[in-house]
Amino acid sequence: MQYQINIDELMEFVSEKPFLGFNYEEIKIAEKNIGAVLPKAYCYYLRNYGKNKINYRYNNINPPNEIQTSYFWLQEIIEEQKEDFKKAQDNSLKDSVYFKLWQLTKDKWSSITDNYVLIWYENQGVWNASFKLSDLKKGIENPPVYISTNDDFISFAKCTGNIEDFLVLMLFEALCECNRSCILRDPIKIDKTLQALGVDIEQLKWKGKIALFFDEKQSNLYFYSKCNKEKELCIYKCN
Repeated sequence: MQYQINIDELMEFVSEKPFLGFNYEEIKIAEKNIGAVLPKAYCYYLRNYGKNKINYRYNNINPPNEIQTSYFWLQEIIEEQKEDFKKAQDNSLKDSVYFKLWQLTKDKWSSITDNYVLIWYENQGVWNASFKLSDLKKGIENPPVYISTNDDFISFAKCTGNIEDFLVLMLFEALCECNRSCILRDPIKIDKTLQALGVDIEQLKWKGKIALFFDEKQSNLYFYSKCNKEKELCIYKCN
């Protein structure tokens, strides 16, 4: 039983080959657009695995030419509504956050919302995952990832404590939602399965709310998840 699985090993198990990534120049253009350097660990993933289909199978990675800040998109939204704002009589319009942002210069927007660098999105656009731009400008090597919580570019909450935890979560969801794996949600069945496998819970390394382990005899990859209130065990049969 293998317990400590990193992103490179995980991609060997779950993604088709050849591995495909974006080039250095594409990433540099993205960094120029956002005005900050992307974390090395995330650049590594973009360059080595960014174009692989698993990144687009359920949730979707933003390719470098689509990596932008939340302020960029807020500016676009406000630009579309500015004529309505100028003649606003409706209180509901005046009460909107976009109206309040329109009344401020961009350097004052931080009083309402931080600026986020958008890197991933839910397949129907319900949420966007991001880094804080301020974290990137500080040079934080492995920053937290934040997710939008109100189907907008304003309200964000911490999703994972670092990049690898977030990538593991995205791969987990891609596998679970595409019917390439078996999912157990019954806590009794989960406990029996772990016991039958002889899993040493103490050796599990939690990546956010997910622990990975690989059964070398059966060639099964397990995602033991506590993402929801109830536990899940996702079993992926490796080729």
